[in-house]
Parts: sequence; structure tokens; C-alpha cells
Amino acid sequence: MINIFIKLNNRERGMSIIEVAIAIAFIMLAGTALMTMALTASAAVISARYKTMATKIAQEQIESYRAKRNEIGWDQLILTPTINPCPTIIPVVTPPIFTRKVCITQPNVDTRQIDVSVTWDERGKPQQVIQSTKLNRWQ
Repeated sequence: MINIFIKLNNRERGMSIIEVAIAIAFIMLAGTALMTMALTASAAVISARYKTMATKIAQEQIESYRAKRNEIGWDQLILTPTINPCPTIIPVVTPPIFTRKVCITQPNVDTRQIDVSVTWDERGKPQQVIQSTKLNRWQ
């Protein structure tokens, strides 16, 4: 019978412990990079969701003032006092807690400037969205 098995010397039998350690380190590094990328993407999605909610809250406030102008009249839109500008702070209870601040000024006789600022805390950092519009006396 012919011996078909060839004897291998000790270097060619298998992977050394150093090769295995390098392979494991590479896999762990790649896994860590993937997890970091996934967590960063998740945080960006949550941040975008909060910013969208804040923008919606600000736009709703502007639209409510537009409706007030149309329903109750131009003169009923109360201007913000110049002594304490923008004192209207309205808490909006949705996670996270948004705070809405409204400022109404009158650049000229037939125009009212409405500035709405919505703020919230996101991971310990304050965030803000500002929406502005001008309403004209049209009636």
C-alpha cells in the first residue's frame, strides 16, 4: 500500500497562536467599528425625530396665530412688551419635554413678526428650533 499522507513539518501543521490572536483582534476591531456605526446612526435618527417634532410644534404655534388673525381680528394679536421680550413660555409635554417661546413684534403698522423658539434637552445638551413668519393686515 502506498502511503499517500505526506509528513508535514511542525511549521505547516496548523495556525500558530499568534495568527489566531491577530485574527481574533481583527474580528473584534471590525465588530467594535460596526457597533459604533450602528449607535451613531441610531442617535442621529433620534435627534432627527426630536428636531422634526420641535419644528412641528413651532409651526403649529405660528398657524394658531395665523388663525387668530383671521378669526378674531388683527388688533387682537397682542404684541410682546419691549420691557420683557418674549415672555410666553409654553411647556409641551411629549418626550422629551419641549418648551415653546413666542415673541410677537410689529416691524411696521401693517405687519406682525411672529418668532417661535422650541427648546429641549437631548442627552444633556440643549437643542433649539426657531421658526419665524410675518403676518400682514390683509382685511
